[in-house]
Amino acid sequence: MDKLTIPQEDEKLKEQCILGLAGFLQRSETLVILWSESYIGRVWCVYEFAAFTRMHSGKGNVQAVPVTFPLLLLLHAAWWLAVNLVIYVVWNSLDLALPILILLCWCSIGLFFLIGFPVQSWAGRRLTRNLHSLTAQLSHFDVNEAKCSCCSCGHVSSEGEEIPCDRELIYQSLQDWYGKDSDDLQAGLERFNAVVRNKLTGQILQTWGGNAVPVKIFTYSVFSMHTPFLITRIPATL
Repeated sequence: MDKLTIPQEDEKLKEQCILGLAGFLQRSETLVILWSESYIGRVWCVYEFAAFTRMHSGKGNVQAVPVTFPLLLLLHAAWWLAVNLVIYVVWNSLDLALPILILLCWCSIGLFFLIGFPVQSWAGRRLTRNLHSLTAQLSHFDVNEAKCSCCSCGHVSSEGEEIPCDRELIYQSLQDWYGKDSDDLQAGLERFNAVVRNKLTGQILQTWGGNAVPVKIFTYSVFSMHTPFLITRIPATL
């Protein structure tokens, strides 16, 4: 997205866009972090977080959504939809005795459980593992070790043209924000490292209520999948 929204060929225009990003974040009310294991390892991600918290004096609304969570919801929704559709078809299409219908429904549930549960468990364990490792990852954060796409490709595009370095411009902004008059560049970056280590962990864990999936979110994700099927019951109760 950064490559699509910020020109990569014009060095001066690119510099203006990077340095002016804080102005857009200042007008934003909420920063939504699509958090993954590689989030803190990308210069652009931590730069945008720093710009938002600075523009809002640390009081901005920051929400963290682990990217694994939508996958978990999708898997569970697909599993629950398949179970309900099979039960509906079996119950309404087959002219069999009631005990046989019940047996077929339970067999269908068991079959889909054997297919879907391992995949859902994998996604859920990955989400929980990422939350558990968050504190350890951020406690050793160093912006100098964060990756930047332009540096990864040697500042040369696929067409062989030179690409201006994002890292230098981002470091310049971080030095202006977090450094003091007597500080050199590295001292300013160390101050920024401390901010990320102390604030970013708290923002993500505050959203989730700890380093495990909150019970409320888990309940919503599990029981909301059956809600659409309740609409067929409404006419019978009126």
